[in-house]
Amino acid sequence: MRPLTGWVVWAASAVALLSAGAVAAASFDCAAAGSWVEHMICNDLRLSMLDGQLEAAYAGAARADQQMKGFHTRLRVG
Repeated sequence: MRPLTGWVVWAASAVALLSAGAVAAASFDCAAAGSWVEHMICNDLRLSMLDGQLEAAYAGAARADQQMKGFHTRLRVG
């Protein structure tokens, strides 16, 4: 069995989002969008999906940063 390619995953995500009735950015509430940038993200499926990926990457980096801070603290206390 061949693994799914990137475009197949993207297409499946697009269908799922569109079938839900609206494009939703993962990192903020589109109903409360205020700036033109937020409206642009909410109205464009690809930008919305990229925004979600960026949010996930940022969250991962923030977790790694906290883990490193804890590691350095243990080194100093040790």
